[in-house]
Amino acid sequence: MASYITVEDFQYYWQGANEQISSSFIRLHMGHYKAVSFDPELSALHACKLSLTAKVGLPLNCWGKCITVLLENNCGNNFVHRPRVICLFEADFNWWITLLFAKQMMSDVAEQGVSPDELFAKKGSNAMLSMTSLGSVWIDTLRKSVILFSV
Repeated sequence: MASYITVEDFQYYWQGANEQISSSFIRLHMGHYKAVSFDPELSALHACKLSLTAKVGLPLNCWGKCITVLLENNCGNNFVHRPRVICLFEADFNWWITLLFAKQMMSDVAEQGVSPDELFAKKGSNAMLSMTSLGSVWIDTLRKSVILFSV
């Protein structure tokens, strides 16, 4: 898996980013990153900063902070025991972990064919595949135990 970030990766993501979103403790708006992405030298600087961070393994100080937000799970249903919890990170860190885990790591797993059958959130799968597979896993588990069940 590549631990470097190319200028093309940086520019591709940030040129399409929504400027109306602000996700930063250091007062950098998404628009700052979007503006930087149109300049090749500044894009190279930011890509180099993120690549060095990944290669050395030391996160930036601003990446250690996040805002935890509790949202209603269903609109109008504000039960305290049923919130949806999200954690807001710095914009560049959020993009970096998305690129690293969602794109690079998952594509490497798919190429090497080491993706477990229980992983259903992958390209080309749907909810019915996961339900039928989970149903057969559940039935196999119950067969091995001494629990009565019906299907």
